[in-house]
Amino acid sequence: MKYKLVVSDDANNDVENAMDYYENEQKGLGKKYLLSVRACSKLIVQNP
Repeated sequence: MKYKLVVSDDANNDVENAMDYYENEQKGLGKKYLLSVRACSKLIVQNP
């Protein structure tokens, strides 16, 4: 069975805000954070 992760607009906004925060703390850290969120999202879809 194939699953799909549904993410609310509020959750997307939270991720964007966190990414901006981390990027302001250290250049490149926001991108690293976003990649981690995406990797976790893939794991959730693969093994809910």
